[in-house]
Amino acid sequence: MEPGDSAIQSYGYLDLVTFAMGPEIIPATFRDVRFLSGNPIINADEIGMVEYIKCVNWREEGPVNSFSILLKLTLEFTGLDVDALVKTLGGRFYGQVPDRIFGRLSEGNRMSQFRDKLGNLYHSYPEDPDDISSWIADAIGLSNTALESPVGSVLTPMRFLQTHGDTLHLGNAGAVVGVNCPSCYKNFLLRVALLEPESDVLGAKAYRIPGLRYEFTHPEGAGFLLKHRRIVGRFIWGTLTCECHRLEDIEIQLDGFPSPRPNKYEYGRQTNEEWHPLRLEDRIRT
Repeated sequence: MEPGDSAIQSYGYLDLVTFAMGPEIIPATFRDVRFLSGNPIINADEIGMVEYIKCVNWREEGPVNSFSILLKLTLEFTGLDVDALVKTLGGRFYGQVPDRIFGRLSEGNRMSQFRDKLGNLYHSYPEDPDDISSWIADAIGLSNTALESPVGSVLTPMRFLQTHGDTLHLGNAGAVVGVNCPSCYKNFLLRVALLEPESDVLGAKAYRIPGLRYEFTHPEGAGFLLKHRRIVGRFIWGTLTCECHRLEDIEIQLDGFPSPRPNKYEYGRQTNEEWHPLRLEDRIRT
């Protein structure tokens, strides 16, 4: 959901990059920020390099189709490793606490059925893949409210991701990236918000900011994508992917504010010409 309060917009600046993450709960653990030629140098934890990007029109697909896409993509990367799949699909994609998902799967024979359903999807293309996806979404608590929401939402995790969660990930500027750890060589998937076109993000390094947490981020889940010293994307649910830690000092280039664009919003309009609001992703990806 995009912010539409004209009273806020009328001030001239609307921060669409941090909007809706809520107040800072815990500051970053590093304190000694240095500067080089006006650019800050901070200490961050390298996750790995971006080697894959998947962009989807999430709003057009809707919650059900989006889940099917993410489930298939997760299976391609994790295979039938249930632990990795739940942490990726339930945790990094849908913002839930994996332990609560495992708790739900442990009820009755749900885990056994879960493994069977995943196997059917992974080894062959069943006649009713949508039915299997719906069963899996229900089993891991993403299409219902069985899980306790980490952010106190009354919506299902799938519905939350189409509303407030859509804003958190910058709408259709949101994407899924594959990151390769240079130490253990494992591949991981992260849900990110792109600040540049896909071609400019490939090859970027993903860094986690130790300690930093906002109301709607996950513990140890906030970070950014860096390429040529410029931040080209960011993530908020990028919880620990492996046990490898590579803390390093990195320089971040600070760019000047871009030149103002023509005002295409209804507020402040001086003529009767037709106005066209820009989509969220068009306002941040130029």
